[in-house]
Amino acid sequence: MTMQKWFLKLCLFAVFLVVAVPRISGEICSSSFNISGLLESAVRESDDAQEQAVLRGMLWQDEFVQDDDNLHFIFSDYLLMLNELAQRRPGAVADGAREMLYDAFDRGSLSLPEIFEPDAAGKWDFISILSLIERWGISRTPYLDFYRQNFPHDLNLDYSRQFDEALECLNYDDLGDILIDTSFAHFFRKKFPDSEFDVPETGFTRYLAQVAGLPYTQKYTKDKDAYSDQNYYVTHVVFTAMDYGLEPMPAGALSREIRSYIESEFACVRHQVGDIDLIAEFVYCAKACGLDGRPEVQEAVDYLLSLQHEDGSWGTDEDFEGDAYDIFHPTWTVITALNY
Repeated sequence: MTMQKWFLKLCLFAVFLVVAVPRISGEICSSSFNISGLLESAVRESDDAQEQAVLRGMLWQDEFVQDDDNLHFIFSDYLLMLNELAQRRPGAVADGAREMLYDAFDRGSLSLPEIFEPDAAGKWDFISILSLIERWGISRTPYLDFYRQNFPHDLNLDYSRQFDEALECLNYDDLGDILIDTSFAHFFRKKFPDSEFDVPETGFTRYLAQVAGLPYTQKYTKDKDAYSDQNYYVTHVVFTAMDYGLEPMPAGALSREIRSYIESEFACVRHQVGDIDLIAEFVYCAKACGLDGRPEVQEAVDYLLSLQHEDGSWGTDEDFEGDAYDIFHPTWTVITALNY
């Protein structure tokens, strides 16, 4: 064989290694993968209406985040959603979610100063993606360097006083936000105790224990906004207790309280409140609490399916007039509920 032919074979083999070898870490740029083509093919091949709807929602999201400003604005939430979709069950949804996740990490590593503010809120936001970096073998270097340079160890992340104050006055917004932030640090330390990322201890387990037994006093007929805050707090208790779908709902008094509340308020949320995002979160939580066999839950699933737009997204006109998070959130909540 001539030297020229050997050289041609070598070049073709190099192309094969770059394009065709499956990714085993986050270090190979996923732009070489046709994510939209993968998802479109999966939609055509699926014979399951819910799976098709989820895949179409992912197609819309993939297009939405092609705008760097959109990706930067929703970066950590987008990754959180993809991480859950990639691990719930094997199949086309998980395959597509993994490719989208790697692509987002690749792009995000080049724009970290535009995504995360160098303050306490930015640090909490950054901590939310650390488990994903470890879980998916993402190259640590750009993220670890940024973390160490922008978030000093002594940056105050203690929520104890704020939590106690929120608990005393039943501030559901603050309680939910504190549970969300501290849950990410808690599960990261639990699952990756030897990580190079230095993450402080949080009071998550204490906070979760203390919210058991809280009274749910708000009613839709009395104060719609307060009732909405209460409902979102309840769904966020479920999300944080389960590490966003990656752990089972822990048994105990809190779990029984949540299940009872979801049962009692499901009809009101579905038929009176008129909030797509909240209906989806209630469907998710109903499934997590073992209520997925109920006819009212299946009816709500069918209702959500009927609301999907032609482009694959969900949301109202008001949602689409908001910021990137307002636009993204309805589709996030619906596809994770359908996929649970």
